[in-house]
Amino acid sequence: MDRRLPPELWICIFHFATHVPDTLIPEIYTHASLIGSIYSRSSNAALRDALVTKRAVVRVCRQWWHLAAPILYQSVYIGRARCLSSLSSTLVQSAAAKGTVVGERPLGEYTQRLDIAMRDHAVNANAEFDSLATLISCMPHLAIVSFSVTPSYAVSLPNHILDALRSSAASLRVLDWSSTNLEPTASRIVDLLAKCTHLRILNCPRLVWSKDLQHGGIPLTVTTLRVHALIPVHLATAYHELLPNFDARAASRPGPSALQELILDLHRDPEYWRELLSVYTSQLVSVQFYLPTLSSVDMDSHLRLLTHTCPHLRRLTITSDRFSSFIRPDLVFPSIAYLGLRATRAQSPKADFVTLFGFLNEVASSGRIPTLRAVQLLHDNNVQCLLKTHTKFAVRALRPFVDPDKVPFRVEDGQGVLLTGWCIEHVTIDRDLH
Repeated sequence: MDRRLPPELWICIFHFATHVPDTLIPEIYTHASLIGSIYSRSSNAALRDALVTKRAVVRVCRQWWHLAAPILYQSVYIGRARCLSSLSSTLVQSAAAKGTVVGERPLGEYTQRLDIAMRDHAVNANAEFDSLATLISCMPHLAIVSFSVTPSYAVSLPNHILDALRSSAASLRVLDWSSTNLEPTASRIVDLLAKCTHLRILNCPRLVWSKDLQHGGIPLTVTTLRVHALIPVHLATAYHELLPNFDARAASRPGPSALQELILDLHRDPEYWRELLSVYTSQLVSVQFYLPTLSSVDMDSHLRLLTHTCPHLRRLTITSDRFSSFIRPDLVFPSIAYLGLRATRAQSPKADFVTLFGFLNEVASSGRIPTLRAVQLLHDNNVQCLLKTHTKFAVRALRPFVDPDKVPFRVEDGQGVLLTGWCIEHVTIDRDLH
């Protein structure tokens, strides 16, 4: 009897040993709302660990190399700039059918995801970018590209990197600039997006945009958009500087949009976003607000803007350094069913939770958000701080929300687990002890 495992079974084992959940198409779509630094922090470590395992597998023997090479190159993670030269050389040689088995696909054709996450210092930036452009050109089927470069690699992004990305633009589904390092110029990102005909998730630091101009607009296939700043252009002369090939006479208003979720960094007044919302909200059901740490934001005006421009809005998420920085007693919310709250501080003081639950009690008693069905504390640190650091207050604060007949909405953690369940359990244990 032949005791050797068939190749198909080995491939299944390799997949099982190296698979990172929710990092490829289509699973990544379920995490679209976290696009940016939150998602990158959670996925990068797992991708690096998987890469170590993949490298070990392909070095066992020649047979395993041929079986596991497609898995090794399915997701490429670049954590060090010094690796760019050797990786690009390998992909170029494979594309030229050098050093490979006749009939096998070039290795770059297996790549679906590319993470550009250099955390070292640039030694020879020009040569490193040439290598990066070369290897991108060898990956015609890219679906996900993520830039999460650390500040240590602080150099500007040259144009030929975006030229290389255009070669696989038609297959791109996710384009994520999680960091402002290697940020593209406004005009070049416009040229790239025009070729991204199937893009679903876009996280971009800044966009050239105007409600009257389709050229340079957001791809109409995008369902989740995160943008830090818009560059509105009102005059054709301004377009001439940003978009040299722009023809104002051929411009047209954007068509129907698929945009369902919008993630905004609130660093300006509501008028800054009004025109964007007036065009791209026909399908919008979810909005996330990220509040700056060191400046005040007129939250009430932003909420009123959503009420007037987003008739189908059902989900709202607000992220700030602390709850008390945006919660006000007179806030007017749109007709949402879900409210997600996140404080980025590692430890929130009791006063912050007093403000938060005072607000929730007022909403429950007044019924001013009659459609609200769930409130979630999204950051695990917030939940642990409330339950473990401010335990006595947590019991008092959560007790009014235990009876679903009296309160129309649930209070949950980020996984959808009822915090009132902890309250009931804690009170029961307390009684048993006494």
